[in-house]
Amino acid sequence: MSMAEQDIIVGLHSIAEALRNPERTHYRLIGTDEGFKELQRKHGLDPRRQDDLRAEFYKPDDFVKQTQELYRNLGIDYRRIPSGVMLLTSPYEVKNVTWLYDLCDKESTVKLLILDSVTDGHNAAAILRTASFFGCNAVVFAQKGSFGVTSSFARIASGALEHVPLVQVVSLPKTLSQLAQKNISLVGFSEHAEEPAANAGEEKIALVLGAEETGLSHAVERLLTRRVALHSQGAIKSLNVSVAAAIAMERCFPKS
Repeated sequence: MSMAEQDIIVGLHSIAEALRNPERTHYRLIGTDEGFKELQRKHGLDPRRQDDLRAEFYKPDDFVKQTQELYRNLGIDYRRIPSGVMLLTSPYEVKNVTWLYDLCDKESTVKLLILDSVTDGHNAAAILRTASFFGCNAVVFAQKGSFGVTSSFARIASGALEHVPLVQVVSLPKTLSQLAQKNISLVGFSEHAEEPAANAGEEKIALVLGAEETGLSHAVERLLTRRVALHSQGAIKSLNVSVAAAIAMERCFPKS
């Protein structure tokens, strides 16, 4: 089975959420005895009781050898496996723009996060984790220059990958135009905006954040319903985009 036909999931939180995801098909759960005990202690999952799962127990040295061989066979660089547990499961499905439009049509409340040229996988994964915390319906990003959904991404997202759909689109401006026609309020964050970020009562809203270095692109900014800012109260005038995203969702998303 090739890498394209399966995902490697590492990190106890990410593994636990993947195991609970009915849309995944699980192939192998590989770990040490101590790693499996931690999975059971922290998440209530006993590999011995997973009838539909092939659980393989190894001593620590043998676990390293097995996982190194697996990575080598899949043609990817080996990295240390945290917590001594690794899951091989069916690949994550990134949604398309048709799925996004259907979501906006059928839901009365829509909370979207749109990333404009955010290419750093660590930031994107941290954003996805926070998006799950705030009940975001989807995180949308452009196909060109995007971050990769890797095992490291899944680990940093800490299980959020199983709960918040990622939507990849060809053209972000075109997608925003269509969302506006579906009465989605497009709220962009810009350091040059005067209006402070706050909840304006929108039931269908998409928060648009740009890369830290360049901000929002002109093609995206001209389509916004309104521009808002997170105004600094101290000496530092800018925020990491994942931190900004968290504050943005807290201030602007409709409360459930």
